[in-house]
Amino acid sequence: MKTIVRYIRDFSIVVAGIAVTLYVNDRVTNQGEKRDLKLYLNAIKLEMEENITYLDQKVEALKNSVEYANYLISNEKESISRDSILVFIQQGDILEIHDFTFKTNAFDMFKMSGTMRLIEDKELLLSIWNAYAGLNSAKAGLDMLMSAKWDETKNLQHFFEKEAENVIPMYTFYRLGMAHETSRVCQKTAEVLRETVEKLE
Repeated sequence: MKTIVRYIRDFSIVVAGIAVTLYVNDRVTNQGEKRDLKLYLNAIKLEMEENITYLDQKVEALKNSVEYANYLISNEKESISRDSILVFIQQGDILEIHDFTFKTNAFDMFKMSGTMRLIEDKELLLSIWNAYAGLNSAKAGLDMLMSAKWDETKNLQHFFEKEAENVIPMYTFYRLGMAHETSRVCQKTAEVLRETVEKLE
């Protein structure tokens, strides 16, 4: 009988020890995961703020392209002034071609970390995904804009020849409204990012 009581007592002590160990480990793990989640969300917030600044710069740079497009759209081809075109070209961006890269490293690491499951606010999680999806759309639009510009550059040499008075740089391209749409997408994406940053604060 004493042996059974001692066995039960020893067994209970072992079980209690295991339970305490698991509880402590669980607390430590939870605290570590919560700390990691906070670090990831802060990194995403900083990354979004950098992308917002970059998008704002792109929208500002596109203003001259949008104005040039408006000028071409609002005037008949015959009444378009060569001097006016030169002014637009000198102000920049009409003919410039750039590469565009948004920062997504923090979000990519967050996706691979497994800590995404810890976000209880699913609306916040959806906002983060939508923000980065918007960045992909903005990049696609900007890349398409640059690709179209590149295709049009073959006609530019004719404009600078004095005898080619009837050549209007990228006439069809800008009248299609691609500059307007790209600027709109960039502005909308920046707005979504700002809203998400506010939720992360």
